[in-house]
Amino acid sequence: MQVKPGKHNISIIQNKLQDQNIEVTSMHVRKTDTADVVHMAIQSSETVDMAKLTAVFEVIPEIIDMEIY
Repeated sequence: MQVKPGKHNISIIQNKLQDQNIEVTSMHVRKTDTADVVHMAIQSSETVDMAKLTAVFEVIPEIIDMEIY
């Protein structure tokens, strides 16, 4: 995903995932002038459908663009 540059924007995303019982198991961040490019591996003890996951990400204004696979 591409995240607006900012000191706490990635933490905001992690907290939103945590609120949904989704754990970030690994993360790689590359900073550019216009965005932070974030690759995240996540897991949950519950089955998470893609629609629910997408809905969680869509309401986070810090996310500019995302790709889920």
